[in-house]
Order: sequence, then C-alpha cells, then structure tokens
Amino acid sequence: VDTDGSVIGEYDKQVLYPWSEYVPFDDLLARFVPPVQRMHRMLVRMGWGYVPFGDAGDRMEVFSLPWQGGSLPFAVLICFENAYAPVPAEGARLGARMFVHITSEGTVGGPIQEQLLRICLLRAVESRLPYVRAGNTGISGFIDAEGRVRSVLRGRRGGTIDDAGVLVAELLLSPPRTTVYARSRDAFVKLFVAATLILLVWSLFRPLAGPAPAPVSR
Repeated sequence: VDTDGSVIGEYDKQVLYPWSEYVPFDDLLARFVPPVQRMHRMLVRMGWGYVPFGDAGDRMEVFSLPWQGGSLPFAVLICFENAYAPVPAEGARLGARMFVHITSEGTVGGPIQEQLLRICLLRAVESRLPYVRAGNTGISGFIDAEGRVRSVLRGRRGGTIDDAGVLVAELLLSPPRTTVYARSRDAFVKLFVAATLILLVWSLFRPLAGPAPAPVSR
C-alpha cells in the first residue's frame, strides 16, 4: 500500500493450514459420501468454532520498494510457507533480493517457534537471500544471506515471545543472482527420493538368496 492508501501489490498465501484455513477432502467427500462430509464439517466446527473456506493463491508475487534511486524487489512469505521450500525458491527465481516473513505462531509454543526460526535460516542459505522476520507474537528479527541471525527483537521485558517492542536494523543484501538450488526446483531432493524408490523396488523384487549349503562331512 503506498502513501496515498492505494493498493499497488497483492499476494495470496499459497500454502494453507489444514482444518484452520481450509477443510481437506471437502469436495471429494461432498461428491461421493455427503453424510461423511457433513460429519467432517461438524467436527471441524466443534474444534475451531467455524468452518474455514480459504482459497490458496496460485503464484508468487514480487513486490518492490523505492531504494537508492531504483527499486528493491522482495518476496513475502506468510505463516509457515517458509517451511515449504518451493515457495521461497520461486521468489528467488523471480528476482527477489530479500524475504519478508510475516507470521502468527502464538498458539504453537516457544520450542516450535524457535524451530520455525531455524527453518528460516535454512531457506536463507538455500537462496542466499536475507530475511526480515516479523512475528506478531515473536520471534522477530533479521537474518543475513548466510543464515546467521543478526538481531532479534527483545521486548520491554527482555523476552522474544509475547513481548511487545520495536526493532530497527540494517540488512546486508546479496548481489542480484539466483542460486543453483533455486534454479534446480528441488532437483537434489527429487533425485534422492527417486533413488530411494528405486532401491526400495529393487529390494522387494530381487531374488532371495537360498540357504547356505550344509557342510559335507567325510
């Protein structure tokens, strides 16, 4: 949103959280077993107090900020999208120079919030892009392109979770380039999954060795 209040860019979250942002298998159950669908929705409403009907976005958007007489492209990651590697990798391929991660993790607890922060470190290393992480209940901070936490917001009570405060810091940008990992579209992982499946099939269908012959006594 610019200074006049006009919307100049928009991004829709691509990875929705099951049962809190959408109901899994809802259309399938409605088509084949409507009673089960109604029961499923009833259980979701009992658990959350509502039935979610979120629609996931279908593409990454790169935004731009005025910077040094030009523009600074960046990609936004929402909630746990940073845990799904193809989403930030797509932002890197589209030319983002940094990630802005906005998230709400207040109900998952401190240990999981710390783990989600560590996932940000991994994503930064994969794409060699720095992070600005803004969690409305923590943990907020700045991460450089080598996966190092440069600064963390500590609130008025000195805490990093559920402690209000403001953090201002400088962010060191990497040269505009796309890493081999971002260009590969998870080729490394897919290669190992394929190799694992091949070994599994081979182990299932390879001929079993017969029993060892008994020693012959003379």
